[in-house]
Amino acid sequence: MDKSDQLLIPAEIESELKFISRGIISFYVTDRLFFFFVSEQQEIELIGTTNNISLELDPILRDEFPSVRVIFTFYIDKLKVKNLDYYISLESNDEIKHLQQLYDDRNIVFVLYSGSVQYIKKYEIGHSDLELIKKVIDEIDYQVDKAGQFNDNKPSI
Repeated sequence: MDKSDQLLIPAEIESELKFISRGIISFYVTDRLFFFFVSEQQEIELIGTTNNISLELDPILRDEFPSVRVIFTFYIDKLKVKNLDYYISLESNDEIKHLQQLYDDRNIVFVLYSGSVQYIKKYEIGHSDLELIKKVIDEIDYQVDKAGQFNDNKPSI
């Protein structure tokens, strides 16, 4: 298990985490992208035992809430344990960069948090998931013009 409290979380992030009862939020800490999953201890312990992850990405290219739904599926070996949803807003350049960061890093780091850091889990992103991330990045680049507006006349995935 990767129990850890060695990550120094800035005070402003720590205070934001206190307002979340359950969910995923992403932050950069020391120039590294972390996905914080906040939940009750029992759920944190379950995910803390996992050793693999897969991603499913579902671009939602609509004017009212342009985003990418990311489904993180956690496994113990090949046994699926848990799915968690996260939405990346395409109205935020910072959040769009998260996809590129995942692709470049080739791994994802989850901080499992329940009042304090319980686990820090680093998962390698599989080749097929990397290809999917790249495909979605290319689709977003194609669909969103420089002003951040969606081009209705272009094909979608």
